[in-house]
Amino acid sequence: MKYSVIGTGAVGGFYGAKLANAGFDVEFLLHSDYQFVKENGLKVLSCDGDFFLKNPKVFSSTAEMSKSDVVLVGLKSVNQELLYKILPPLLKENTLVILIQNGIGLEEDLQQKFPGLNIAAGLAFICSQKILPGIIEHLFYGSINLGNFSCKDKALFDSVLNDFLKAGVQAHEV
Repeated sequence: MKYSVIGTGAVGGFYGAKLANAGFDVEFLLHSDYQFVKENGLKVLSCDGDFFLKNPKVFSSTAEMSKSDVVLVGLKSVNQELLYKILPPLLKENTLVILIQNGIGLEEDLQQKFPGLNIAAGLAFICSQKILPGIIEHLFYGSINLGNFSCKDKALFDSVLNDFLKAGVQAHEV
């Protein structure tokens, strides 16, 4: 499956990097860190073991990215209007969008804007921070709970859970 990460910070960057480090096909959307990560890679300093992605697939615009099977959204919820503009180039039939954001009603709002979209809610139990451009520090925890909000393809949802597990992330369906 092809994964895309929108919001490559402490949360989205961590989970996307874990998937990429485990060999999954992951593309990252970056803004302020784009040039740095393109030239220097993405480093995760983790309590579970540090790792480095030497040549991650990074982009400065979703228009340059591939259509995805799964989009992980780690944007801050105050940027939700931006999500509505940058998400469409990544969507294809049956794309699953997983919102790993703090906020109330974000799934309902996204569903209103994109009727028929497969959506899951992610609740991250993690202590992490982006400490420098291209460097994420993972201090503690790291599991994620996923709730199926409107994903009609249960096999796709289950496959994402299994991919997280293969990447060393404790993932649970709630």
